[in-house]
Amino acid sequence: MTPFSRRRLLDIAGSVTAASVLSALRPFRVAQAAEEKSAWNVKGLYMEACNCEAMCPCVVGNAPTAGMCTVLLGYHVESGKKSDVTLDGLNVVRMIFSPGHMTKGNWRSAFYIDERANPAQREALSAIFSFKPGGAFAAQAGLVTEVLGVKFVPITFEAQGRKWKMAIAGIG
Repeated sequence: MTPFSRRRLLDIAGSVTAASVLSALRPFRVAQAAEEKSAWNVKGLYMEACNCEAMCPCVVGNAPTAGMCTVLLGYHVESGKKSDVTLDGLNVVRMIFSPGHMTKGNWRSAFYIDERANPAQREALSAIFSFKPGGAFAAQAGLVTEVLGVKFVPITFEAQGRKWKMAIAGIG
């Protein structure tokens, strides 16, 4: 994996395009229409590390430099809620493997959720960060052929100015 690098602000309202999701190290804001029954709003920091030789070419619509893509997408929630469930300070990591160009699909994905989350927070984070309808990444559901599951693991996040670090115990 290449080191995390800063890229651009994600401002996601409801669903996102594949290109906007494949940005990197920047603040993010994910919000959903308040009129929906399961309203949620999340704001925080986003990091990405992939196996490409340089900047992620998927961001500009090009194929991965290695022909396939393995990417870790990390989210640190600074503030957020789903209904009455507060998500402040929790972390989520999505891992995606694409055997070729990301836009061609056939993704395999796994989710890692901060083990500090209580059951209600785990459910809320799963709903927001998964490919499920109403989640931030529902627009990508058609690209996914297999979801390998969700694990609740220790995820640490550290920030010192513009230097950020996220680690998933035993994963990356």
